[in-house]
Amino acid sequence: MTRTGGSLPLPGLRVKQTLKTCRVTPHPPQRSGHSLDPVEVSVLVAQEIDPPKGEEPVTWILLTNLEMASFKQAIEKIQWYLCHWQIEIYFRIPKGGCKIGKLQLEHIDRLRPAIALYMIVAWRVLYLTLLGRECPDLPCDLVFAKETAGAVNILDRFHIMAHPSKAIDEVRAQEARELKDKGYEPIPAKMRWLLIKQPENPTDKQDTKLSELLQYNLRSIRGCLLKGKFQSFREYASPHWDGQSFDKWCTKTMRSKIEPMKKVAKMLKRHRPLLPNWFQAEKQFSNGDRGRF
Repeated sequence: MTRTGGSLPLPGLRVKQTLKTCRVTPHPPQRSGHSLDPVEVSVLVAQEIDPPKGEEPVTWILLTNLEMASFKQAIEKIQWYLCHWQIEIYFRIPKGGCKIGKLQLEHIDRLRPAIALYMIVAWRVLYLTLLGRECPDLPCDLVFAKETAGAVNILDRFHIMAHPSKAIDEVRAQEARELKDKGYEPIPAKMRWLLIKQPENPTDKQDTKLSELLQYNLRSIRGCLLKGKFQSFREYASPHWDGQSFDKWCTKTMRSKIEPMKKVAKMLKRHRPLLPNWFQAEKQFSNGDRGRF
């Protein structure tokens, strides 16, 4: 087996272990009114020999109702146990990745084909994961069609803009409660909408109202201004200038002390490598029919 983690400089260090097996019969728990029959089990203890200095020895204790009377049988049970983590990952894919629990199907005739489909998806994802680890230099067109292998993951700008909008709504609701507790009137909805909309050619009346609104030093107003600046990215014709402006926007947002907007900036920075793909696709896709995050 291999040792990983800890304070060792090299992960995957091979170790040697001793194997000890025996048959035991644990005493069954006591139940009022009836007794449980004893069950004989096999115990396997695998303990590391000469662990590195300062490290605890790697020790496994396995219990099974199967026979382990020989070294070959003990090795077989260990190999079975080593498969349990892959089984955990296999079932994690439909549960955590595909969110199969959110289907909430009412009839078994609909649930069975859904489970079968997700099991195939889980097998395929796990197969590709293991294949990529064992053979990282294989060309992708061995398992994907050429059209699929050349696909570009585009983060649609419609869904990107939804994140700052949700953050502003969160800030606005919190700020409205704070103003109410302090005895102030909240900002009128029409004035908030004027700031969010930000018309290119405002009328004199709109310009006056906008000037009045900007006099408020509220987090929701500053958030709306940040959102408006973020919307201007789509006007750039070059991913280089778009990227520079994006980095400046993230820096300014992180210094704004508006926590929901700061979370949006952190999330966008994690996905920054995918943002220029919109330019690679020649700005052809922006209607909410591509990837979300």
